[in-house]
Amino acid sequence: MKPETAHRDSLIRRVLVLVGGTASGQLIVLAASPLLTRLYTPDQFGYLALYASLVSTFVVIASLRYHLAIPLPVSHRDGFALTLASLAIVFTTTSILTLGLFTFHPWILTWFGAQELEPYLWFVPLGLLGAGTYQVLSSWAIRHHAYRPLARTKAVQGATLAGAQLVLGVFGAGAVGLMIGDVLGRAAGSGILLRKALARGTVHLHRTMLRARRTLARYRKFPRISAPSALFNAAGMQLPAILLLALYGPQVAGWYALTQRVVAAPLALLGTSMSQVYTGAFASQRREASGTLQPLFRAAALRLMFVALPIAVLLAAFGTPLFTLVFSETWREAGGYAQRLAPMLAVQFIASPLSQTLSLLERQGSQLLWDAGRLAAVIGVFVIAERQNLAPTETILILSLTLAAAYLILIVASWWALKSADGTTLPSSEAGRDAR
Repeated sequence: MKPETAHRDSLIRRVLVLVGGTASGQLIVLAASPLLTRLYTPDQFGYLALYASLVSTFVVIASLRYHLAIPLPVSHRDGFALTLASLAIVFTTTSILTLGLFTFHPWILTWFGAQELEPYLWFVPLGLLGAGTYQVLSSWAIRHHAYRPLARTKAVQGATLAGAQLVLGVFGAGAVGLMIGDVLGRAAGSGILLRKALARGTVHLHRTMLRARRTLARYRKFPRISAPSALFNAAGMQLPAILLLALYGPQVAGWYALTQRVVAAPLALLGTSMSQVYTGAFASQRREASGTLQPLFRAAALRLMFVALPIAVLLAAFGTPLFTLVFSETWREAGGYAQRLAPMLAVQFIASPLSQTLSLLERQGSQLLWDAGRLAAVIGVFVIAERQNLAPTETILILSLTLAAAYLILIVASWWALKSADGTTLPSSEAGRDAR
């Protein structure tokens, strides 16, 4: 069997394992959603959107992006040292961001008209710590191709999230019940991966500090360039929910949040599974210099397209009646939002995993440029919406078309970066190290 064929077959198997775990977790969340929409109001979902947006924005820099470098070192000892260093960085950045949040929270809550969330702000650092830890440990699992344990944790996360929110909703917990469920869901599964990481790396702990310093220095581009880029990226993704709340109120933000929960979030998690497998295959193939990487990119793009297009067509054609039937008349407007967001969701699903190409090629500057442009485009849409006094549905349609165009640009940029770099290998300083 040709090396390229073997890599593609291996990619398919890994995708199926991770997609299976992700799909099972998301099916639980989706199955619980019709019940949740009858236990919680759109306003409460709107406040959850503000909390979740803050966590999702900060988590991308929780490890200063060093978690992306964990699969790259040839030496497994260096990879383990980088994993432990990344966990320490997550704890440190969470502490710093928590201090900033509690210092400036009066201004933040006043601007968004969500003063009632003040007693619950401590959920943000808890969610951040849980999500950041899981992010690092997931990268360690990818390095060692531990896709089955990783898939199990994704199923556990979905069950924990839905179960906690349902139980708390029955007892009338309100918005805080949604937040507690989110915190528990983000952190779930970390214990399984942490035990496996320590079991594999404990023997080398006495040399970890020296290796950590060396690997942190080797991959310094990740915090210097990739971290700001990721912050721009997260802000571009999370700002719509935040600005909808500020511009139109919690009810509109709640309708948008439900669309994200039952459509965008499952697609994003499936895309993350594809991204993790693509990252692992890309890094392994590049370390081994085992042929061109362009077939890997094309194969991943085609598989992503086959998943995205049918979902987008279904949403665009039947979004409103589907949401009304499943979630009740109260959530009809959310179905209209889903119809308008279908173009963006489809192209985003394809682009997000493939965009890891830029980071893996250490083209963080290109990624930073695109992320800054996407953030500017999102802000521009809402500036126009405010000045032109647009309705929420008009704003969401313009946002969808604008972001779809931006993601197409990202796919093209990733492909051209790969074409120009294909055939190169890791630096010689990496290649000569102990791979045990």
